[in-house]
Amino acid sequence: MQPGYAETLIARMPDALIHADSDGLIQAWNAGAARMFGHSASEAIGQSLDLIIPGTLRARHWLGYHETMRTGRTRYGEGQILAVPAVRKDGTRLSVAFTIVPFMDDAGMMTGIAAIMRDVTAQFEETRALRHEIAALKARMPVAELSPAEIVSDETRTAILRVAFHHRISEANAESGLDRFRRLSGCNPTATVFHDALNRCIAGGLIHDPVRLPEGALQCHWRLELTAAGAIAAGS
Repeated sequence: MQPGYAETLIARMPDALIHADSDGLIQAWNAGAARMFGHSASEAIGQSLDLIIPGTLRARHWLGYHETMRTGRTRYGEGQILAVPAVRKDGTRLSVAFTIVPFMDDAGMMTGIAAIMRDVTAQFEETRALRHEIAALKARMPVAELSPAEIVSDETRTAILRVAFHHRISEANAESGLDRFRRLSGCNPTATVFHDALNRCIAGGLIHDPVRLPEGALQCHWRLELTAAGAIAAGS
């Protein structure tokens, strides 16, 4: 590999790369981050991540951040794509999708997190406009009565997105997953209604297939995890 490869990659990559220490203070800020958020590296480095976090989301962000630093555990360190609102220097909002890379010392303690971010505002706006268009079309259509089962399934689907947005569910099997979903959501759907709602979410590209075989594992595990589109839908 040629000398300076990593430095050149970080400096010239179009995406934003931001690294923050265990206190949430920015330590690295590439040209992509400057373009995306409007702050130069000299303005951003040493500042809190609050620089790019909307005020209404800061409390929830720091609760999760400090817990990750304390425990060394994060649900997002395996390449999952997250989608959240952010704020530019001029105060305008944008939607960003990103992955993170945790950093640890030799003792296994968290020392910080790096994030690679991409501006997905245009895609988010397109998705929101499409939802509004669909809602308008439905409003103009003749009203059809929904069966009680269909109503419950739609309510369960909404609850699935809400729970997956705020919690991590990783269980040994679907039955345990359903039990935990009931506890977290306060809903009590039957297994049939729950799995029907899950299938609708999967078909809509909102969640990943919950049943998966982790690398090197001999048994399947059941995980409830939003896709990037699902995170945007659940957080909007």
